[in-house]
Amino acid sequence: MLLVHGAFAADVQRWQPELCDLRLPPVGLRLALLLTLRFRVQLRNSIDPTDPSPQVQMKKFLLTLGEYNRIHQVARGVIEGVGTAERSCIFFAVFGAYILETKYKIPATAVAGNLALCVSNEPKIAFFGRDEGGRIIADSDGFHMWVQTETHIIDFMAPIFPKSFAGLLGDTALPRKMLQRPIASEADDLDSLHVTGDFITLPSRELTHELLERFGKRAANSDLIHVAETWFGTPKGKQLPTFAMINDLGEVTNLKLPTNVATGSW
Repeated sequence: MLLVHGAFAADVQRWQPELCDLRLPPVGLRLALLLTLRFRVQLRNSIDPTDPSPQVQMKKFLLTLGEYNRIHQVARGVIEGVGTAERSCIFFAVFGAYILETKYKIPATAVAGNLALCVSNEPKIAFFGRDEGGRIIADSDGFHMWVQTETHIIDFMAPIFPKSFAGLLGDTALPRKMLQRPIASEADDLDSLHVTGDFITLPSRELTHELLERFGKRAANSDLIHVAETWFGTPKGKQLPTFAMINDLGEVTNLKLPTNVATGSW
Protein backbone atom coordinates (compact mmCIF):
# COMPACT_ATOMS: atom_id res chain seq x y z
CA MET A 1 0.00 0.00 0.00
CA LEU A 2 1.25 3.43 -0.91
CA LEU A 3 -0.04 6.94 -0.53
CA VAL A 4 0.61 9.21 -3.48
CA HIS A 5 0.29 13.00 -3.48
CA GLY A 6 -1.33 13.96 -6.77
CA ALA A 7 -2.45 11.70 -9.56
CA PHE A 8 -0.21 10.31 -12.26
CA ALA A 9 -0.64 8.31 -15.44
CA ALA A 10 -0.39 4.54 -15.35
CA ASP A 11 0.46 2.32 -18.30
CA VAL A 12 -2.29 -0.26 -17.85
CA GLN A 13 -4.94 -2.04 -19.86
CA ARG A 14 -8.29 -2.30 -18.11
CA TRP A 15 -9.97 -5.68 -17.95
CA GLN A 16 -13.74 -5.65 -17.54
CA PRO A 17 -14.58 -8.41 -15.05
CA GLU A 18 -17.32 -10.89 -15.76
CA LEU A 19 -19.42 -12.45 -13.06
CA CYS A 20 -18.10 -15.72 -11.68
CA ASP A 21 -20.05 -18.51 -9.98
CA LEU A 22 -19.12 -18.33 -6.30
CA ARG A 23 -21.83 -20.59 -4.94
CA LEU A 24 -20.81 -22.66 -1.92
CA PRO A 25 -22.24 -25.92 -0.56
CA PRO A 26 -25.27 -25.56 1.76
CA VAL A 27 -24.52 -24.72 5.37
CA GLY A 28 -25.16 -27.36 8.01
CA LEU A 29 -26.41 -26.75 11.54
CA ARG A 30 -23.13 -27.23 13.39
CA LEU A 31 -20.72 -24.37 13.88
CA ALA A 32 -17.52 -26.17 12.87
CA LEU A 33 -17.98 -26.78 9.15
CA LEU A 34 -15.36 -28.69 7.22
CA LEU A 35 -16.73 -28.42 3.68
CA THR A 36 -14.22 -27.35 1.05
CA LEU A 37 -14.77 -24.01 -0.63
CA ARG A 38 -14.56 -24.37 -4.40
CA PHE A 39 -14.71 -21.60 -6.93
CA ARG A 40 -16.20 -22.58 -10.27
CA VAL A 41 -15.03 -19.82 -12.54
CA GLN A 42 -17.77 -20.03 -15.14
CA LEU A 43 -17.99 -16.73 -16.98
CA ARG A 44 -21.45 -15.30 -17.46
CA ASN A 45 -22.44 -12.47 -19.76
CA SER A 46 -19.99 -9.58 -19.86
CA ILE A 47 -20.92 -6.46 -17.90
CA ASP A 48 -20.93 -3.17 -19.76
CA PRO A 49 -20.47 -0.40 -17.17
CA THR A 50 -20.62 2.31 -19.82
CA ASP A 51 -24.23 1.67 -20.77
CA PRO A 52 -26.37 1.17 -17.64
CA SER A 53 -30.14 1.16 -18.00
CA PRO A 54 -32.14 4.24 -16.90
CA GLN A 55 -33.42 2.26 -13.91
CA VAL A 56 -29.83 1.44 -12.86
CA GLN A 57 -28.69 5.03 -13.28
CA MET A 58 -31.33 6.20 -10.79
CA LYS A 59 -30.22 3.74 -8.09
CA LYS A 60 -27.27 5.13 -6.16
CA PHE A 61 -26.93 2.23 -3.68
CA LEU A 62 -27.77 -1.46 -3.85
CA LEU A 63 -27.51 -1.77 -0.06
CA THR A 64 -28.55 0.62 2.68
CA LEU A 65 -25.83 1.85 5.01
CA GLY A 66 -27.14 -0.51 7.67
CA GLU A 67 -27.04 -3.51 5.33
CA TYR A 68 -23.54 -2.63 4.19
CA ASN A 69 -22.33 -2.20 7.76
CA ARG A 70 -23.79 -5.53 8.82
CA ILE A 71 -21.85 -7.43 6.14
CA HIS A 72 -18.71 -5.50 7.07
CA GLN A 73 -19.18 -6.16 10.77
CA VAL A 74 -19.67 -9.92 10.41
CA ALA A 75 -16.70 -10.31 8.06
CA ARG A 76 -14.51 -8.18 10.30
CA GLY A 77 -15.70 -9.91 13.46
CA VAL A 78 -14.66 -13.29 12.05
CA ILE A 79 -11.32 -12.00 10.76
CA GLU A 80 -10.43 -10.24 14.00
CA GLY A 81 -11.12 -13.47 15.84
CA VAL A 82 -8.32 -15.17 13.92
CA GLY A 83 -6.06 -12.42 12.56
CA THR A 84 -5.75 -8.82 11.40
CA ALA A 85 -8.65 -7.29 9.49
CA GLU A 86 -6.79 -4.61 7.55
CA ARG A 87 -4.74 -7.31 5.76
CA SER A 88 -7.76 -9.41 4.74
CA CYS A 89 -9.32 -7.80 1.69
CA ILE A 90 -9.79 -11.22 0.05
CA PHE A 91 -12.05 -12.45 2.85
CA PHE A 92 -14.08 -9.22 2.85
CA ALA A 93 -14.60 -9.50 -0.92
CA VAL A 94 -15.36 -13.23 -1.09
CA PHE A 95 -17.76 -13.14 1.85
CA GLY A 96 -19.40 -9.95 0.59
CA ALA A 97 -19.94 -11.38 -2.91
CA TYR A 98 -21.28 -14.61 -1.46
CA ILE A 99 -23.79 -12.81 0.79
CA LEU A 100 -24.97 -10.61 -2.08
CA GLU A 101 -25.48 -13.71 -4.23
CA THR A 102 -27.17 -15.93 -1.66
CA LYS A 103 -29.00 -13.54 0.67
CA TYR A 104 -29.86 -10.60 -1.59
CA LYS A 105 -30.00 -12.40 -4.96
CA ILE A 106 -27.62 -9.86 -6.47
CA PRO A 107 -25.13 -11.41 -8.93
CA ALA A 108 -21.65 -10.48 -7.70
CA THR A 109 -18.02 -11.53 -7.91
CA ALA A 110 -14.78 -10.78 -6.08
CA VAL A 111 -12.25 -8.91 -8.25
CA ALA A 112 -8.54 -8.28 -7.60
CA GLY A 113 -6.28 -5.56 -8.93
CA ASN A 114 -5.54 -1.94 -8.03
CA LEU A 115 -7.93 0.51 -6.44
CA ALA A 116 -7.25 4.23 -6.12
CA LEU A 117 -9.34 6.69 -4.11
CA CYS A 118 -9.07 10.46 -3.84
CA VAL A 119 -9.19 11.19 -0.09
CA SER A 120 -8.79 14.97 -0.16
CA ASN A 121 -9.15 17.85 -2.59
CA GLU A 122 -5.40 18.64 -2.65
CA PRO A 123 -5.69 16.10 -4.37
CA LYS A 124 -4.26 13.29 -2.31
CA ILE A 125 -4.66 9.78 -3.70
CA ALA A 126 -4.61 6.60 -1.67
CA PHE A 127 -4.13 3.42 -3.64
CA PHE A 128 -3.55 -0.28 -3.19
CA GLY A 129 -0.73 -1.67 -5.29
CA ARG A 130 2.88 -0.95 -6.16
CA ASP A 131 4.24 2.10 -7.97
CA GLU A 132 7.01 1.22 -10.40
CA GLY A 133 8.21 4.36 -12.09
CA GLY A 134 4.78 5.86 -12.63
CA ARG A 135 3.10 2.54 -13.39
CA ILE A 136 0.73 0.95 -10.89
CA ILE A 137 1.43 -2.77 -10.64
CA ALA A 138 -0.91 -5.38 -9.19
CA ASP A 139 0.63 -8.67 -8.08
CA SER A 140 0.54 -10.95 -5.06
CA ASP A 141 2.74 -8.48 -3.16
CA GLY A 142 0.62 -5.43 -3.88
CA PHE A 143 -3.09 -5.63 -4.68
CA HIS A 144 -6.60 -5.07 -3.41
CA MET A 145 -9.83 -7.03 -3.79
CA TRP A 146 -13.37 -5.69 -3.94
CA VAL A 147 -16.86 -6.81 -5.01
CA GLN A 148 -18.31 -6.05 -8.41
CA THR A 149 -21.95 -6.45 -9.42
CA GLU A 150 -23.50 -5.71 -12.79
CA THR A 151 -23.85 -2.06 -11.80
CA HIS A 152 -21.73 -1.30 -8.72
CA ILE A 153 -18.29 -1.46 -7.14
CA ILE A 154 -18.55 -2.34 -3.43
CA ASP A 155 -15.63 -2.55 -1.00
CA PHE A 156 -16.67 -4.02 2.34
CA MET A 157 -13.24 -3.29 3.80
CA ALA A 158 -13.54 0.49 3.33
CA PRO A 159 -14.56 1.36 6.94
CA ILE A 160 -11.10 0.27 8.13
CA PHE A 161 -9.18 2.24 5.50
CA PRO A 162 -8.11 4.65 8.29
CA LYS A 163 -6.23 1.75 9.90
CA SER A 164 -5.00 0.29 6.62
CA PHE A 165 -3.39 3.60 5.62
CA ALA A 166 -2.24 4.58 9.11
CA GLY A 167 1.11 6.37 8.94
CA LEU A 168 0.83 7.10 5.22
CA LEU A 169 -1.62 9.98 5.33
CA GLY A 170 0.34 12.77 6.95
CA ASP A 171 -2.15 15.18 8.51
CA THR A 172 -5.09 13.74 6.53
CA ALA A 173 -7.51 11.82 8.76
CA LEU A 174 -9.62 9.32 6.88
CA PRO A 175 -13.24 9.01 8.02
CA ARG A 176 -14.99 5.65 8.34
CA LYS A 177 -17.12 5.47 5.21
CA MET A 178 -18.58 2.80 2.99
CA LEU A 179 -17.43 2.45 -0.60
CA GLN A 180 -20.44 1.52 -2.73
CA ARG A 181 -20.47 3.31 -6.05
CA PRO A 182 -22.12 2.88 -9.44
CA ILE A 183 -19.64 1.68 -12.05
CA ALA A 184 -20.79 4.58 -14.22
CA SER A 185 -19.34 7.02 -11.64
CA GLU A 186 -15.81 5.58 -11.90
CA ALA A 187 -13.06 7.86 -13.21
CA ASP A 188 -11.67 7.24 -16.69
CA ASP A 189 -8.02 7.26 -15.57
CA LEU A 190 -5.76 8.16 -12.65
CA ASP A 191 -5.29 11.72 -13.91
CA SER A 192 -9.04 12.27 -13.46
CA LEU A 193 -8.94 11.81 -9.68
CA HIS A 194 -9.34 15.39 -8.43
CA VAL A 195 -12.17 15.57 -5.89
CA THR A 196 -12.65 13.66 -2.65
CA GLY A 197 -14.49 10.45 -3.46
CA ASP A 198 -13.22 10.11 -7.04
CA PHE A 199 -12.09 6.52 -7.57
CA ILE A 200 -10.88 4.05 -10.15
CA THR A 201 -10.35 0.29 -10.20
CA LEU A 202 -7.75 -1.45 -12.36
CA PRO A 203 -8.76 -5.11 -12.28
CA SER A 204 -6.50 -8.00 -13.24
CA ARG A 205 -8.06 -11.17 -14.63
CA GLU A 206 -4.96 -13.30 -14.00
CA LEU A 207 -4.44 -12.08 -10.43
CA THR A 208 -8.15 -12.49 -9.62
CA HIS A 209 -8.17 -16.11 -10.74
CA GLU A 210 -4.86 -16.84 -9.01
CA LEU A 211 -5.95 -15.41 -5.66
CA LEU A 212 -9.42 -16.96 -5.70
CA GLU A 213 -8.00 -20.36 -6.61
CA ARG A 214 -5.45 -20.12 -3.80
CA PHE A 215 -8.12 -18.96 -1.34
CA GLY A 216 -10.45 -21.79 -2.33
CA LYS A 217 -7.84 -24.50 -1.84
CA ARG A 218 -7.48 -23.77 1.87
CA ALA A 219 -10.07 -25.65 3.92
CA ALA A 220 -9.75 -23.12 6.75
CA ASN A 221 -11.06 -20.38 4.47
CA SER A 222 -14.13 -22.46 3.67
CA ASP A 223 -14.72 -22.96 7.38
CA LEU A 224 -14.52 -19.23 8.08
CA ILE A 225 -16.88 -18.34 5.21
CA HIS A 226 -19.44 -20.78 6.56
CA VAL A 227 -19.02 -19.54 10.12
CA ALA A 228 -19.54 -15.97 8.90
CA GLU A 229 -22.64 -16.98 6.92
CA THR A 230 -24.10 -18.79 9.93
CA TRP A 231 -23.45 -15.77 12.15
CA PHE A 232 -24.97 -13.42 9.56
CA GLY A 233 -28.22 -15.39 9.43
CA THR A 234 -30.85 -13.75 7.25
CA PRO A 235 -31.08 -10.09 6.16
CA LYS A 236 -34.36 -9.66 8.02
CA GLY A 237 -33.23 -11.49 11.16
CA LYS A 238 -31.71 -9.84 14.20
CA GLN A 239 -27.92 -9.76 14.12
CA LEU A 240 -26.32 -11.47 17.11
CA PRO A 241 -23.58 -9.29 18.69
CA THR A 242 -21.44 -12.32 19.61
CA PHE A 243 -20.85 -15.77 18.21
CA ALA A 244 -19.02 -18.89 19.39
CA MET A 245 -16.81 -20.47 16.73
CA ILE A 246 -15.88 -24.10 17.45
CA ASN A 247 -13.12 -25.97 15.64
CA ASP A 248 -12.87 -29.72 15.07
CA LEU A 249 -10.96 -30.11 18.35
CA GLY A 250 -13.79 -28.57 20.33
CA GLU A 251 -11.88 -25.37 21.00
CA VAL A 252 -14.07 -22.27 21.23
CA THR A 253 -13.26 -18.82 19.86
CA ASN A 254 -15.67 -16.11 20.93
CA LEU A 255 -16.32 -13.64 18.11
CA LYS A 256 -17.57 -10.13 18.72
CA LEU A 257 -19.31 -7.76 16.32
CA PRO A 258 -17.24 -4.53 15.99
CA THR A 259 -19.17 -1.37 16.82
CA ASN A 260 -17.14 1.27 14.93
CA VAL A 261 -18.70 1.24 11.48
CA ALA A 262 -19.19 3.45 8.44
CA THR A 263 -21.14 6.65 9.06
CA GLY A 264 -21.34 7.90 5.49
CA SER A 265 -20.27 7.13 1.92
CA TRP A 266 -17.34 8.06 -0.30
